[in-house]
This record gives sequence, structure tokens and C-alpha cells, in this order.
Amino acid sequence: MKSLAGRGTSRSKRLGGPAGRDAGREGTHYVFFRLDDVGLPGDAYRFSTVQLDAEGLAEGRRRAEAVLDLFVRYGMKADLAVVPWHCERGSWEWLRCYADGRQFEMAQHGFRHQEHGCREFGPGRTAEEQRADILMGRRLLRDCLGMEPDIFVPPSNKYDRNTVDVLAELGFRILSAGAARNRFEYAVIRLARMCGLSHLRDYPVSHHEGWNGALWEMSISVDAAEDYAGARLKSANRLIREVQEAVARYRYVGVMLHPWLYSSAESLKALEELLRWIGDTGFPSVLISQTFPDRGLAGI
Repeated sequence: MKSLAGRGTSRSKRLGGPAGRDAGREGTHYVFFRLDDVGLPGDAYRFSTVQLDAEGLAEGRRRAEAVLDLFVRYGMKADLAVVPWHCERGSWEWLRCYADGRQFEMAQHGFRHQEHGCREFGPGRTAEEQRADILMGRRLLRDCLGMEPDIFVPPSNKYDRNTVDVLAELGFRILSAGAARNRFEYAVIRLARMCGLSHLRDYPVSHHEGWNGALWEMSISVDAAEDYAGARLKSANRLIREVQEAVARYRYVGVMLHPWLYSSAESLKALEELLRWIGDTGFPSVLISQTFPDRGLAGI
């Protein structure tokens, strides 16, 4: 992530982090957290055509800071996926103070998080339409927050080949989406790759770790939400179990959180239990950028 105010870290420093040093060590596992829709008070699709007022911005900040403060308390790193469209309204300086490139870094989370019948970056939207949205989002983050993230998070984890090509053309280095979590989804993704498709039956063709032909992809494998429509979260015990299951498959285990769901003391307590457990087990917490290897290490 480039910081136009000089607050970011260089690529060489990022690659010198824990994941960079231990990338080839067999048996080493890492956990990364991705906080999507950070700063919003509710479901991003609900606000994709509605401008947030001062009250909404304040509530979004309150929920985000409650989550971020837990990460600070437990020394856990996280990527902050920001929907750029909202950055023109109100002050987001508080978020910029967190995203210093050491414990937290920023990612561009689409443009408006808007539904187009195929999600914001799904099939059916041309490369030109996607390029325009990505560029507008980048400009807003630069003008409002003074940052140009090189990590892109497509809304709903959906994207196609046009998205990959445009991101590479515009200088993004990392794509973070979602990936398969069961045998059926793995079969769908394998079939899609064999057929050269970037999207099949509404499943994103995502990689947990690897080059997709143009970008390094590091996608999540655990979703903390049980039901977005009902604003229900998984229990701490269930999340711990899902992280344990993901460790059996992946070297890097990504957990996706939406801070707007953490509106109660009970929900924050469950998150705290998860963070405490991860700290006690000794899994290193890394930023997504720290998983980015030299090309010679991509196959490890």
C-alpha cells in the first residue's frame, strides 16, 4: 500500500515480516484477518445508493473502533477493506491513523459495493466498466485518505477475468476474495479452471495462495458471519473449529469479519475469545501483504 503521506511501509519491509522469513518452513501456519466494509454501520449493499449521514458515519466508526481496539489489545494484525464511495462524506482520518502498514493496512473494497445483477465485479460487466469503477475508487481513497492500496477485495468475493486483467494493468499486486470450503466447491472450482472459466455457478475461482496469471491471490477460508440478513455471527467455538479445519488445508488461514455486525458486548466477547485462542496457540498473525513472496517462492 502506498501512503501519499509517507505512513506506509515499503515492499522490502513487508516481505521481511514473519511470513516472508518463514515462507519455506514446512509446517508453519499463519492467520490473517480481513475486515470488510470497515467504517459502515450496516450491510454495504444497503448503503450502496444511500449517502451516510453524520449519525450513520458515527455509528460505523463506533463499531469499527470497538473491533479494532480488540485487535490492538491482543496484538493481532488485520487488513481494512474500505468501500471508497463513502470516503467523500464525513471525516475518515480516524481510520487512516490505524492503517499505518504495521499492525493494520488498507485494501480497496470495490467502489460502491453495488449490485449490478452480477455483483459489482461479476460476469456481465465489461472491462471498461470495471476499470472506471476501480479507478474512481482509487482516486477517492487517494484524495480522502491519502493512500493507494495495492490490495483489492471484490465485493461478495466475486470477480471475473476482466477484473484480474484490469487490476494487473492498474498496478495492483494482490487480490483477496473467497475460496472453496467443502468438496463440492473444490470440484466446481477445479472444473472452472479446466474450462478456463472465471466464474461458475456463483462460485468465485479463487486461490488461497498463488498466482492467478496476473496477481498474487490470498483469499479467506473462514467467514465469521452465520447470516448477514439476520445479522447473526458464529460462536467462538465454531470459529475456532473452522480455523482448525482450515489449518489442515492451508498454510495461510484467512478470517473475514464485518465490523458492523459487532454491535453488542456479546458479539465482541466472542471475537475476543477467538483472538485470545489464536494468540494462545501461537499462530503468527500477518498482514495480507506479508504473504506476498518473490516469484521464485510462489510454488512453495
